[in-house]
Amino acid sequence: NSPALNITYTPRSFQVYADEFPQSRYAFVGASIDGRRHEPCELPEGGGPLVYISLGTELNKSERFFRRCVEAFGGTGVRVVMVIGNSVHPENLGPLPPTTMVRSRVPQLEVLSQASLFITHGGMNSVNEALFYGVPMLVVPVGNDQPTVARRVEELGLGEALEIREATPNVLREAAMRVLSDRECHARLSEFRQETRSAGGNTKAAKLIIEQLNRV
Repeated sequence: NSPALNITYTPRSFQVYADEFPQSRYAFVGASIDGRRHEPCELPEGGGPLVYISLGTELNKSERFFRRCVEAFGGTGVRVVMVIGNSVHPENLGPLPPTTMVRSRVPQLEVLSQASLFITHGGMNSVNEALFYGVPMLVVPVGNDQPTVARRVEELGLGEALEIREATPNVLREAAMRVLSDRECHARLSEFRQETRSAGGNTKAAKLIIEQLNRV
């Protein structure tokens, strides 16, 4: 009972059972990026790879997880930008290394455009934005559709998935370093980056909607 036009904000290659979604009715336009304004963003100083950590805006209340992230990357030379929302207080995370920056929010697109690794909850918007910038992912799902998205990231070789209960500092650090150094992962992400950027985004969606309205 789906309508004549269905716009899907992900590349077709990421869709599970993509063959069951006919191209005549389903348009896979990639990430909703174009048209969004850019904001300046402060980043930690240093020359190490940049790891961006975010559990999104709804299920980001795990103080223990954020503390483990601080411990995982302290002393590694990795630069960290970690977004904790408004429910977790920075002073509860312990001493922060000079290479770790903690904020309630950041302009995600600006950070992803410079990130070497994205530790994410696996929300579809976040994952599609990572694909747009070709950023490998370490997915730590919290709820809703996120476990399915995490499995898909792992199936496609775009990163790894971790259970949040198992994400100790050592496990986080070792998984992050594996993904950062995985050349095959980076090659696959390059292909997805090209696919999602050529899919058309918001501009393509608007064009399809106008064409559909003109047929009515």
